[in-house]
Amino acid sequence: MKMLLSVWIGFVREHKKKLNHKGTIWGTYVAQEFRGQGIGRKLLEETLLRASKLDGLSQVNLGVITNNAAAKSLYESCGFRSYGVEKNAMKYDGKYLDENLMTYHF
Repeated sequence: MKMLLSVWIGFVREHKKKLNHKGTIWGTYVAQEFRGQGIGRKLLEETLLRASKLDGLSQVNLGVITNNAAAKSLYESCGFRSYGVEKNAMKYDGKYLDENLMTYHF
């Protein structure tokens, strides 16, 4: 039986000694039929709450494709701030996509 997840968020903490003050949200997904209900915000807020309780963690980073205005707006409304853009960060269907790099500090 194949199970598909409708909503999820991925978080990982850096393991190297000089980097373990940072964590990364490496992906967030809310299926179309669940969008617009605040589920993405709740996932993000819960992830940040749990991350804030990790000893020594002081920031969380993420990247969002520059043309994904809804996601960028959500991240900004939760306290993430942009610190740069990576050109050609991804390639999909033969097209390069830029990624807005964002960070949240506790």
